[in-house]
Amino acid sequence: MGLGYFCVVLARINLEGVKCGPMGGLSNLWKRSLVRYTLTGTAMSVAMYGGYALLEKSGLSPQWAISIVYPLAVIASYVINRRFTFGSNRAHTTASWRFILAHSTGYVLNVSLLTVFATLFGFPHLIVEAIVIVVVGLSLYALMRFFVFPRESGE
Repeated sequence: MGLGYFCVVLARINLEGVKCGPMGGLSNLWKRSLVRYTLTGTAMSVAMYGGYALLEKSGLSPQWAISIVYPLAVIASYVINRRFTFGSNRAHTTASWRFILAHSTGYVLNVSLLTVFATLFGFPHLIVEAIVIVVVGLSLYALMRFFVFPRESGE
């Protein structure tokens, strides 16, 4: 599931100017925020995955390991994404609770997918978590762009 799939999803929700293809038809704002989100998200995901793997190797269950790493990643992500990725001036009182809600959704999705595929179906949890990070990341980009840090004046 790459950028083409994500573009199709965006086009289905009738976003003006979205055309399928590598960044085709996306506004400069979209391109900038998507590239920045990808860069910061990749760095955060690598750090999160590394912390997760270390904690799991130290004897914690996969669910406890991600439960420790995830909130730390959320805090760092808020600071980075608010200004750098989305250039938001939205008040912390509004943005922070929306950010927490978005990441709470991401956390539930993460733990649920990890539990289903690693615990119930027996797939290797490190591979499952590597895939889940991508799925959750794409979901969170959409939530950040439209719900947490929208550019439109009407919220």
